[in-house]
Amino acid sequence: MLGPTTGALTLVEPLRDVSAAVGSVALTPAGSLVATEAGADQSLHALDCAANCGDPATWTDTQLDPGVAWANPIVRARDDGSLVAVADGRAAGQATEAIGTCASGCDKPASWRWTQIPLPAGSSAQRDPSRYVAVGGDAMVIGLGSGSPMSALVCGGTCDHPASWARIVLSAGACTAPSVAASPTGAMAIACATRSSAAATAERVDVWSCPGQCTSQINWGGVSGVASGSGLAVDVTVGPGGSVDAAVDLGTQADSAMANHLGWFQCLGGCATPASWHGVEVGTETLYGHRLAAATDGQGRSVVAYDGTSSAGSGLLAAVCTADCLKAASWSVVLLDDATRLGAQIAVTAPPGCTTVAWVPASVTDIALRGAWAAIASGYDAVGSGGSCAADAHTPGAGYQPIRSVVSLAVLGP
Repeated sequence: MLGPTTGALTLVEPLRDVSAAVGSVALTPAGSLVATEAGADQSLHALDCAANCGDPATWTDTQLDPGVAWANPIVRARDDGSLVAVADGRAAGQATEAIGTCASGCDKPASWRWTQIPLPAGSSAQRDPSRYVAVGGDAMVIGLGSGSPMSALVCGGTCDHPASWARIVLSAGACTAPSVAASPTGAMAIACATRSSAAATAERVDVWSCPGQCTSQINWGGVSGVASGSGLAVDVTVGPGGSVDAAVDLGTQADSAMANHLGWFQCLGGCATPASWHGVEVGTETLYGHRLAAATDGQGRSVVAYDGTSSAGSGLLAAVCTADCLKAASWSVVLLDDATRLGAQIAVTAPPGCTTVAWVPASVTDIALRGAWAAIASGYDAVGSGGSCAADAHTPGAGYQPIRSVVSLAVLGP
């Protein structure tokens, strides 16, 4: 597999001039990078780059039209090279998923075919930021992230037809940010930090998985309480041999020494049994973004991306493990990026009333692994502060003013 860049680490903002904080990234079998961004201009951007991707000029930008009002776009690359884009939508007052597929020539809007998949009653098309779509072979899984019970839509093939989808009902806990995963062999998993009621503050991580034939409810099993605390976030992966892994921002813990650290929980088989799950605290870094993204490849290599503070500095971190991931010593944590780089490369003028402007991390939104490569999508915000800088209307009293955003891609290679 050829690589999309040269060097061990490449950082790039393909659309610097389009304010966008939400983005997704995929790696194709040919070694190209594909990304989607939700622009502040209300347009859906599909981006592609095959080589020298550290230069924004090497990216093509195609604007797509799902045919409905949309949000939270996600892109996935199948092993045959085709692409799947999914966005939360709403049509005729009903929550839907807008699913776009493209086999080739995906830099042309006409190459994309869009289908609307109605969501069940009570589902929301505006989930909190999550990695709610996964593709494995011809199968797909969509995590439903609103209300109770926690559930998913699963398709075993021909996913551009509503009749191909089956609803799987899982945990009774309320879930707003589902994470799903799928493997080429047909195994699937879904995880979420759930509450027993909307008013509850205590949370638990529920993980459900299926070894295959996942459109049948009977093939799913799960556990509740893989981790517990307050302010949790989770991302699930499916590894080789049916293993299921969950990366967890441990949030607030009774043991303050573990608060906002990264936890890694793994099950190698029989994942509907609590005793099959084991966990380890990864590193001593402190997470400060309520989002993380994890991936495991067919060889068992796992990478978790998150915003945090380390001895090397604060910013985008990656925890990497190649084997024996239930041993803390198997993990290495590296600082990939910090906001000072953006401050040096993308100048933003302070608006009236603000004394200074600084770039700050917003959230890690996506990760993809293929071959020796990993690609991570994350968002940054430029915020004004000081003086009489107006607070954001959505966060009164915050003392800062959001000015613009950008989606950044970090590409790790050999």
